[in-house]
Amino acid sequence: MNKRHDLPDNQRVVVTGVGMATPLGTGREEFSRRLFQGESAIDAVRAFDTGAAASRLGAEVRGFHPREFISVKNLRRMDRMSLLVTASARLALSDAGIAVTAENRDRVGILFGSAFGATDVTVQFEDTLFAQGPGAVNPILVPNTVMNAPAGHASIELGFRGVNVTVTHFAVSALTGMLESTPVKLAWQMKLAYFQNAQFKPTEPLYVTSLLLVGLDQAPAGMSQ
Repeated sequence: MNKRHDLPDNQRVVVTGVGMATPLGTGREEFSRRLFQGESAIDAVRAFDTGAAASRLGAEVRGFHPREFISVKNLRRMDRMSLLVTASARLALSDAGIAVTAENRDRVGILFGSAFGATDVTVQFEDTLFAQGPGAVNPILVPNTVMNAPAGHASIELGFRGVNVTVTHFAVSALTGMLESTPVKLAWQMKLAYFQNAQFKPTEPLYVTSLLLVGLDQAPAGMSQ
């Protein structure tokens, strides 16, 4: 028996929209085209000095323009990871055909899964703290060191006022997010838009964060769509 099709309605999730900011491009059209053409995003790292590293290769997100997706007033408060997450969320909303309004915003939210969080911000914060003391730390860095900062920034930018959850389970954070998004966990009827973003950080060669954007929908009783 195929268990994938033998689940009760309250354990089913339907993916209705996809958005992404990855080393292979921003948006599913560019990503799909480059992926199926067999392109590789592995290249020499340019974001930081790799002289002390065992490898000088990695997959960086390049050609990403956050102002195309994020307002200026929120842009300056975000770290790079939050920029990628928010852009991916906006793309997923558009792909799913979800409009966030005053009527539904209390039931539109985000479930965000991250393996490590914004490690570049954490490293910068710690380097300054230990080298120069707490008085030299940029206060803007502090809120962006926490794991749920990207979900919070995305919610502010996109107007979500519903559930806001961040899960971290290392390599299986994406799967954990999918599991946590089922109606059994959230106890809602929802529309789900699934999106991923990948980014390169100095402290790990490549990691992928996966998110679930959830919004109200008139789905069959107990089923998430």
